[in-house]
Formats: sequence, structure tokens, C-alpha cells
Amino acid sequence: MCRKAISVGRLWYSGICRGNALMIKKRYLLFIGLVALIGIAVGCGKSKVKIKDFHTDIFGDNVYIFSPEDDMSKVQETLDKIYEKQETAQFDDARYAIYFMPGSYEVSTSAGFYTQIAGLGMLPTDTKISAINTYARWLSDDPSNHNATCNFWRSIENVEIASDVVWAVSQATGMRRVQVDGNLILHDEYGWASGGFLADSRIEGIVDSGSQQQWLSRNNSYKGWTGQNWNIVMAGDKASGVPDKTWPEAAYTVVDTTKVVREKPFLVYDDKDGFGVYVPDWKNDSASYGWGKDTNEGKVLPISDFYIAKEKTDNADTINKALSEGKNIIFTPGIYKLDKALNIQNSGTILLGMGLATLRSANGNECIASDNADDLILAGLLVDAGTSESDNLVHLGAKDSAKLSLLVP
Repeated sequence: MCRKAISVGRLWYSGICRGNALMIKKRYLLFIGLVALIGIAVGCGKSKVKIKDFHTDIFGDNVYIFSPEDDMSKVQETLDKIYEKQETAQFDDARYAIYFMPGSYEVSTSAGFYTQIAGLGMLPTDTKISAINTYARWLSDDPSNHNATCNFWRSIENVEIASDVVWAVSQATGMRRVQVDGNLILHDEYGWASGGFLADSRIEGIVDSGSQQQWLSRNNSYKGWTGQNWNIVMAGDKASGVPDKTWPEAAYTVVDTTKVVREKPFLVYDDKDGFGVYVPDWKNDSASYGWGKDTNEGKVLPISDFYIAKEKTDNADTINKALSEGKNIIFTPGIYKLDKALNIQNSGTILLGMGLATLRSANGNECIASDNADDLILAGLLVDAGTSESDNLVHLGAKDSAKLSLLVP
């Protein structure tokens, strides 16, 4: 049976099985100056990898990697320049992934369009950042209304934020595996805001949804929730913080546990083994966040198990060749114009995007296809229609197949 939900465009859209085939139609989108002149070496498996100007050859120019040993004034300057470029860039082609090595950072930043901010530790508390906020003050339609209804396409994951957080966003955004040391505010001074996703996170204070609507909160812990508008859904949140009223008395729909879930894979780093990808296990009937020193359940795959795709050098042929050789794929930030589908033949394959990497149909073709492979993980990707009409963008499963691929948002 189909047991996962997928993040599709402006909706959280449940996969629908029709004859054991899962289709995503074309009208939906699936959902990454001066810099310090530095050079340091970090481990990557048995090799050493140079990071210069906050970049490494492994992941390319659109992936920034910061270390606690960096000059924080240069880190702050770089973060400011990225956000200045991306704050209003809702129709831009730029994509960015911003990673922080484990440690503490006295910096303040924001997540703009097509930007992923993430820690590289095994736990969110391994990477502590002073402040991360997203405000909604760039639309000129009404300066007095801090309108967040266009604040799409961004994510934060696997970090600890040492302050209150303003996360004024709308649909097609994600906050996952985050420790917030204060309150989490889901609006900018009660301006319009419409939708978003919070999962696997611990909020030390309260969540203030305020003017938010159509919000999904899954497997989180918080001291309390204030604010209700339309369609606030809580699934598997820790009971002590969940409102005591539900629909139709209030605009909350409360589900005590999450029946089946598998959290998103994510990039990690340690000094011994270098870069890897942590893949969480499936969980059944779960509630609250699932991480901690004794509660991480999953495995780390070495980076050598992955083909690292780059926008400027890769296409459908090179990526399909890597898939046929049994590789998982990491898509570094960028837009990949595909003239044919990525054909997944091997069960258990992972396609993982950085910085909201985008797969775009070039000729009305599908972007991802698999007839018989099972237990697939697709995460961190946007799948985008091109200028030619597409019947489907993602096609998983065949009508006569006994298997059904599984998706992780």
C-alpha cells in the first residue's frame, strides 16, 4: 500500500496508488562579493578535501561549508550577501546550500528563496547558531502587511538555534530536525502567512502560529501552541504541548501518533570518516521528535556510495549511467534540464537534493521514472515542468507490478 506523503508544490500531497503506479501530474512542483580567502583540509573517508573560500571541489560553488575556526566576520559577510541576493528571488535560477560543521557560531542569518541551511552533525545540538530568522518585508503590495504568502522554497534542518525564531513562511518550505532554544513564531507581526511544515523538532518555548493557516506539524515537542486560523494539523506531536481542542471546536486537527514515517536523509561530517549521508530508519506509531544521544536509529552511508551531480557538467545520460552502476545520487544546487527521465532500476536507491536542486523537464518528458524498483528515497528535490506539456513528471511503479516504490519527502 501507499504509506507516505510527498511534498508537492504548494501542497502536502499524499501519494495515490492506481494499479500500483504513482503519478505526479505536470501542474505540480515537487519539493537549495567577497568571501574569506581561507584554505583548510578536512577528512573525506580516507582522503583529505580542501575547503577554500568556503567551497570544496566535491560539492562545487553553490555549496558553502563553514567551520567554527573560520573568521566569524567573514562568515557573517558571506551569509548577508547570499540573503541579500535571495530575499526577493522567487523566480531566480540560483540555488544555495549552506552547511555548518559541528560547533558554535556567533552569527545571525536568514533563509531566502531556494536556500537550504543545515548542520553537519549527527544531532541538531552538535551545531549551534545564534540566530536564524525569515521575515516577510520585501513585497511592496502593502508595507504595513508583512506578507509571507510568497515566502516559498527554503529549508532549515539539523541545527540548534540559540534564540527565538521568526519563521514567516508559506507552503513548500520545511523546518526539520531543529532545536529551538526559545519560541518559534510562524508569522511576521501577524502578516499574512499560508502554510508550511515542521517536523522532528524540539521547541523549548511555545509555537505561535498567529495568522498562519494550512500548517502541518509532525513529530515535534513544544511547551504549548498559541494561535489558530485555518487547518492547523498536528500529527505525532508530544501530547503535553498540543492544544486540548480539536476540529470543529477549534481550527486544529490532532492525530496522536504518526503511523508510519521515515525522516529525510541528510549530509553529515566527522573528522574520522569525513562526509556521509545519514539515512533514518522507518518508525511506527511514533510521537515527538526522534533524535538524541541514545535514540538515533539509522545508518550512515559513505559519500563514495553517491554520485555527486553538478548542474554544469551533468545531464540525464551521465546521471543514468551512475544509476545503472548502482550509485545513489546527490544533486548539488542548480537546475538540471533533463531531456529524458532518470531511470531508477535498483531498489533502495536514494536521490538527495542539496539547496533545493531542481529537475526540469526539457521536452515534456518525465523527470524520474521507475517501474519495479522498491524502497526508493526521493528527498530535497524540486521537480519542475518545462515549457512543453508533460503528462507526468514522476512515474513510479507499473500497472502490472507487485511492488510500489516508497517516497520520503
